[in-house]
Amino acid sequence: MKHLVRVFILLVVIGLPAAAQAQVSGGVRAGVNLANLSGDPEPPVGFDTLTSLVAGAFVTVPVNEIFAFQPEALYSRQGTKISDSGITARTKLDYVQVPLLARVRTGAHSPLAILFGPSLGFRTGASLSAPGIPAEATEGFEDGFKTFDFGIAAGAEIGAGPLVFDARYTWGLTNILKDTFQGEPNSDKAKNRVLSLTAGLRF
Repeated sequence: MKHLVRVFILLVVIGLPAAAQAQVSGGVRAGVNLANLSGDPEPPVGFDTLTSLVAGAFVTVPVNEIFAFQPEALYSRQGTKISDSGITARTKLDYVQVPLLARVRTGAHSPLAILFGPSLGFRTGASLSAPGIPAEATEGFEDGFKTFDFGIAAGAEIGAGPLVFDARYTWGLTNILKDTFQGEPNSDKAKNRVLSLTAGLRF
């Protein structure tokens, strides 16, 4: 619930300047993330896709019939899975993502639009879980991750009346690992990689 509260507060802050504009619309969307991490160096055991939730709201501010600005506020669970010897560990990273997107329709009356732009990620939590590992053994895990992530999002949206369907990929450009972990230097790097598939309702 606290993540959803943050999402709607961010939406209000983003949307207030645009509220006075004509033809401004907004809506909500929800769907699945197919999330992973890119590692440097590559881990001895490969990362696997983590399927998780993405949900939030958006505002669309038209500039003309083709181009619009579309800021969003989304709760996004990201991370990865690591499987070895029949045991699967899950790294779950919770973010409030704020994509600031250009929305370009492929024609004045086309239902298809291209989305691209920067995405600002504010991490709200991090956890590690695996069978047989007690919760107290993972204390301090969250401290190894930075609280901010910058990325680039690109994808496409199809409208069908008030319904919108969206597919996008977000490339994290920030190394989300801190330089030290539990007092020890850390030279490893990891970046978010997320494919998001959502359905929504435009008001």
